[in-house]
Amino acid sequence: LHFADTDENYDYIALDKNKVHIMQNIIFSKRNCLLNKFTIEEYAALSGRLELIKLEFGEVLYEVGEEAPYIYFPIDSMVSLLHPMKQGNSVEIAVIGCDGAIGIARNNQATLNSAIVSQAGNAYRIRKNYFMEEIERNERLFDLFVKHTQVLLTQIAQVTICHSFHTIDQQLCRWVLMNAHRIQNKEMPISDHLIAYLLGAPAEAVVHAIDNMSKSGLIQYQSGVLTILNQKAIEKRGCECHFVIKNETERLLKTPPSLEKITSLEMHHPHES
Repeated sequence: LHFADTDENYDYIALDKNKVHIMQNIIFSKRNCLLNKFTIEEYAALSGRLELIKLEFGEVLYEVGEEAPYIYFPIDSMVSLLHPMKQGNSVEIAVIGCDGAIGIARNNQATLNSAIVSQAGNAYRIRKNYFMEEIERNERLFDLFVKHTQVLLTQIAQVTICHSFHTIDQQLCRWVLMNAHRIQNKEMPISDHLIAYLLGAPAEAVVHAIDNMSKSGLIQYQSGVLTILNQKAIEKRGCECHFVIKNETERLLKTPPSLEKITSLEMHHPHES
């Protein structure tokens, strides 16, 4: 039995406070594509160690060469994986939101990239050593996270190709689509200079590309908030990279759960009384 198969019409009046919190956590965690695939039994085995936290914009989850102490499952937040360059700057090689998890690696293994919060919001986290022990005991979960790793490697490879061969305009279209897909929101509070930093592109070129997309009616960029106005047109204007990544994600992990069906219960923080 998976979360997606459960009946959400629970009789909360008949449940004690602790059980209500458990049910709230189950419903809330369904908004992460990976946690949504856990069975009730698998979730129960981890629920006592899963912690719902707020991720703040710019928060560093781990640096290059460090071992990630936690695994994070974003709900409505987003994390950028950055790779350091010789010149001292970094470039975004992947972005993870409600479609996946951050920090999955064997114990005592240092990371080759840093992970920084690019969209504030909620996420679940769990100690990596405990979680890795659990999935190594569970063949089904192990297979799920092998697929997740394959999706992540596809994204890293495709983003690298995009940086190398596609125009700034195409890269911006790909970036906008990928980010909107992972936070399930058409509004993104972000500065044009930060977008340039993440793309590893000159700020002037990115500002020009944003201006062109705004004049074409594809997006609106005002007061540091980028809003998608015409997603279909952005998809046509961009390169194939977003669709390569999206198709591989859907093939292996399916599309992230829609936020359009959030109930009033889900909007409450599960750890609140």
